[in-house]
Amino acid sequence: MGVRSERGATNTVEGGARGVTARSWALATLFARTSGAAAAALAIPMFGGVGLVSAILFTGNGLSAHDVIALERGSLAARAALWLGWIVLSVPPARALLGAPGAAWLRSLPVGRGAFLALLVGGLVLLQTPWIALFARDRGALAGLGAGVLAGALAAGAAAFRAMRLSAVTLLLPVIAIAAALPLAPAIALGLAPLVLAAHAGFFRGIAVPHGGFRFVRGPAHVALAGVLVARVARSERAAVLRALLAAMLGGALGAIGARNNDRLDAGFAWFVLPVATLPLVVGAGVLAGPMVRAEAALTWLLDTTAVRAGTRVAARFLAALVTGALSGLAAGATAALVAGVPMGVAARSALVLGAWGACLGALAAFVARRAARTGKREGGVIVTGLSGLGIASLLTAGLLDAPALMLAPVVVLAAAAADTLEARRR
Repeated sequence: MGVRSERGATNTVEGGARGVTARSWALATLFARTSGAAAAALAIPMFGGVGLVSAILFTGNGLSAHDVIALERGSLAARAALWLGWIVLSVPPARALLGAPGAAWLRSLPVGRGAFLALLVGGLVLLQTPWIALFARDRGALAGLGAGVLAGALAAGAAAFRAMRLSAVTLLLPVIAIAAALPLAPAIALGLAPLVLAAHAGFFRGIAVPHGGFRFVRGPAHVALAGVLVARVARSERAAVLRALLAAMLGGALGAIGARNNDRLDAGFAWFVLPVATLPLVVGAGVLAGPMVRAEAALTWLLDTTAVRAGTRVAARFLAALVTGALSGLAAGATAALVAGVPMGVAARSALVLGAWGACLGALAAFVARRAARTGKREGGVIVTGLSGLGIASLLTAGLLDAPALMLAPVVVLAAAAADTLEARRR
């Protein structure tokens, strides 16, 4: 009887362990299919864009992870630009992970909060994979994990800031660790508590979506319509806007690093950064071109009903694309000047040059996207081919012509606007 009792107890323990494992796996699967899927939909394009830019800049161009990390560790301005840029990019996937509508029913399951927090913390850190890889390649796995925990805490804190209430004060811990350039491996202890608190607040209290917006829809018809398009993209496509800005900032930062390595911090600084930042600016312009076309398509019925003229629509379309492109260019110029630490005059010139160049690229990318949309192949190879051609042509123009490129680009934009106007009037 004693042997049978022991065997029965052993079987009971093994069965209980298998049950716990099965329940844990089922919960992880449900979480991956709801919150994980929502976050992956935003993170995968982000990883792809980061991988594309990294492949261009880190392969055969003399730039290494050590160069980037050395600059980040040695300069407060560079550290602020790099961390801020990455965290801004990380907020949309973190927000989706914490507040996915399809995962709301998971909270009603008879599961302890600790299990959810373990999944949330793991998911938030996993979203920092490119950032972790950058630091791990130069400083080791623990340093990479520390960078991921700090970035994940700040991204989750930004997404769930209102829900965190008083516990948002703990977000100062990772900020202090980053600002003071503390060793990243021990900094895990400073980032873990705010990461857990942000995950708990965002998932169990809910993500607060701000209802404020831009209030600049005014002025003449084409200006007001351009404001409507920009506001619609800014409100409904925030992830795309953030990705475009981050791509621009990354291009500016890498251009500044190249300029410093080649002693080009004089009057030629802007012309050195211009070709380096061109491809990231084209990528950002392409990211915003699709949402801009969709925003205009959603307003077509209203524009047709109110008999808005074709010339007004074209002018508004190009003006909106010029504004969004100019903002990306200014972000690239400001980041480049901040990272390189150039004098104020050189910084102002680089901001103006890159702002003008970004505006032209934004307008031409929107033109390509609209042409592709008219063929019914907006999601196919037409827009990819068009944007690839725009990127190659822009890179060659910026690299070979320098200042004359800024005189040629507006002419091309005007030609595109004229072609659009003629086609719209023929309809």
